[in-house]
Amino acid sequence: MIKEIVKILINQKEPYVLRIGDRRTAISIWDYPPDAFARSFIEKWASSRGIENYENTLGIVKSILKNPENSSFWERCKALRPIENLNNDDDFLLEFRDRMRGFQDTHIIFEVAQYKGRIKQNIAEVEPIVQAIEKLLDDALREKNRGKALCLKRALDDFTETLNNYKKGLDEASLVSRSATKLTSETGLFKGLSKIVGVFHDWDIARPYLQASTYNLSLDNPYRHMIWAPVPFYYSVQEQWEKNKDKNQCIAIFDNYFDIYNVFSSIIDDPLFIKRKDVFFESLNSGKSGYYTAASSLLYSQTEGLLFDLAMDVDNYTFGSTQIKIFPDPDNLKKYINNAGNEKDLLSITSLLFDSEFVKFFWPGFLEYFSSDFYQDRCHLAHGEITSQLTESDFKTIMLFVITVLYIYKEFQDGGEAPVLSDCYNMQK
Repeated sequence: MIKEIVKILINQKEPYVLRIGDRRTAISIWDYPPDAFARSFIEKWASSRGIENYENTLGIVKSILKNPENSSFWERCKALRPIENLNNDDDFLLEFRDRMRGFQDTHIIFEVAQYKGRIKQNIAEVEPIVQAIEKLLDDALREKNRGKALCLKRALDDFTETLNNYKKGLDEASLVSRSATKLTSETGLFKGLSKIVGVFHDWDIARPYLQASTYNLSLDNPYRHMIWAPVPFYYSVQEQWEKNKDKNQCIAIFDNYFDIYNVFSSIIDDPLFIKRKDVFFESLNSGKSGYYTAASSLLYSQTEGLLFDLAMDVDNYTFGSTQIKIFPDPDNLKKYINNAGNEKDLLSITSLLFDSEFVKFFWPGFLEYFSSDFYQDRCHLAHGEITSQLTESDFKTIMLFVITVLYIYKEFQDGGEAPVLSDCYNMQK
C-alpha cells in the first residue's frame, strides 16, 4: 500500500492516475450534480498537475475511470457500476462522481432514513419523560417543596435541551450532511477508523441512557443521595425499593455489601471530625445497643451541625475563578449573605443551603433529599411526633446519609473538591 501511494505521489507523467489529494477535492464538492461535479473537479485536477488544456471534461473523466492504476482507489467505494455497462455520457459522469466521493445517492437516502428513525425513536423516549418531570415539578411547586423543585427543574432543563437538540437533528439538511460525513468516513483512506469516528460523530443523537437519568423520578428512594456507591450496587438497591418500598430489604442489600457500622466508625474516627467524634460514637454505640430512636436523634442534630461546619470552611473559598461568599463577617456567624447579596439573620441551616451561595456547593439531588426525607424525619423527631421506637433499618438509613455528608466534607478538606454535579465542581473544571 505504501509503495502504491509513493508511486501516485511521484508519477508526474501519467496525469490520469489519481492522487490522495484528489479524494479531498471530491469530498469538498460531494453534493454537486454529476456534470457540475466533473467540471469543478477537472478544473482543480488540471491545476494541480499544471495542465492548461482541460476543455474535454468528458474525455478526461473516461480516461480516469478506465485507467487500471486507479483500481485501488475504487476499492473503497460503497458500490460500483461496471465501466463496460455505462451506456452514455450521463452514465459516465454519474459514475465518475460517485466513485470519486465513494458512494451513490441511494446510500445517502438510506442513511438519512436510518438517522431519522433513530432520532424519532429518541424523541419518542424522551417526550414522556419530560411530561412526567413537568407534572412532578408542578406538584413540588404547589407543595412548596424547594428541594424537589430545584432537583426536578434541573432535570427538566437537561431533558428539554436534549429533546430540542433531537428535534433540530431532524432538519433535512442536517440529516443529509450527517449521512454524507458518515459515508465519507467509511469510504476514505482510513475507513478502518470509521466505527470509532462514528461514535464521536453521532454522540449527540445517541440513544439517551434513560435508566441512569430517570431511575428515580418519583424521588422517594431514601438512598438516592448515595452518589459514592458503585452504580451496579446502587441499581440493585433502587430496583429493590421499586418493588415494595421496604427499607429492611434495601438495608439487607447494603449489609451484604459492607458493614455500615464499620464504615461509619472508620470515617468518624478521622481527625477532621475530632470535635464531633464523641457524640458520633455515642450515637453509634446507642444504635448497637438497640436504642435506635435516641441514636437517630443524635445523628439528625449532628448532621445539621456538620453542614454548618462545612459552610464555614467553604466560605471565601475560590472554585475556579469564583469565590463563594456566605458570611459577611467570619466572627459573626449569626448573619449570612443571601442570594440577592443582602445580609440576613441566620435562623436555620436550611437558610444557608437554599438562600446563600452555599447552594452552589451541592448538587440538586442532595438538596432535594435534605429538604424532603431528612428534614421531615428530623422535624417529626424534634417535635415529638414519633411515639414508637425507630428500627435498626431507620437508624442505618439516616446513618448512610451522614456518611454521604462526611464523605463530601472529607473530599473538600483533602483536595478542595466540590461534589460532582454541583455548580462549584463545574467551576473547577
